[in-house]
Amino acid sequence: MSYRLHPDERLPAGLARITYEQIDDALDYLRDPDDVDEAVHESRKLFKKVRGLLRLVRLELGEPVLKRKN
Repeated sequence: MSYRLHPDERLPAGLARITYEQIDDALDYLRDPDDVDEAVHESRKLFKKVRGLLRLVRLELGEPVLKRKN
């Protein structure tokens, strides 16, 4: 899925959607991998995107929430 907000969605909903899509994609790689090394690599890349997204909104989330989600 694309890593972008839709023009008609509210920011919190868009951030949640993107986060869940990235996590779902990572889990898809890991559920039935043809190549375990590639599955782990791709999953790690997707989780790095999620962590980057959390860093972008860290001031809004607050430090306790960021630490818990990270």
